[in-house]
Amino acid sequence: HYLRADFEGAQRACASCSKADPSFTPAALLHAQILMRLDKFKQAGQVIDGILSHNFAVREAPLFQLIKAKLHHVNGEFAEAEQILTRAIKQLPPPHATASAGGDAESELSPSDRCSLHTQLVEAFLGQQKLSEASSAMSTAVVQFDGTAQEGMLTIINAKVQVAKGEIETALTLLRAMPADNAHYHAARRVLADLYLEHRNDKRAYAACHEEVAAANPTVAS
Repeated sequence: HYLRADFEGAQRACASCSKADPSFTPAALLHAQILMRLDKFKQAGQVIDGILSHNFAVREAPLFQLIKAKLHHVNGEFAEAEQILTRAIKQLPPPHATASAGGDAESELSPSDRCSLHTQLVEAFLGQQKLSEASSAMSTAVVQFDGTAQEGMLTIINAKVQVAKGEIETALTLLRAMPADNAHYHAARRVLADLYLEHRNDKRAYAACHEEVAAANPTVAS
């Protein structure tokens, strides 16, 4: 349900799991992730607080730390987010390690979530105007996820770093290079459109970006 963006169905499944076993943390963590995707941050915070009441050890799980850091970021608490993310990344097993050594569901991260730990750290640095640290964290992420499906996500965050450094043209070049078949193409085009409008005052280019999104994926939402 979650992977095909059926968030309502996913929430029902999570609720059933939690009703059967309130201490089953993977269901609660997934529920919190869904609420975050729906911008229901207060409810997500309540869910992860509830997780702690049943299993205090879950605070060491990377996925819990990622969700907690995102909540801090939403609240503008960038230093707290940085602290959590730095610690979580240091504790991560190697990217290609398996969970055979006694791993459990809440300790495992998808490649996308693993990348999100790094991108959230970059954004936490940007929120504090720590441009040197943001650039360094960005370089680390680019090396680690080179050639993976997460490259598109990294391009968008890298563009944000370039904007913060005043390198608007570099940011535009990065985003323009995103191919239409990339999973992050639509998100990149939206960021590109905003850059054209806010930093170039180019309304024609702004409109063109949205026309390209509609052309690449002719849906009602596009």
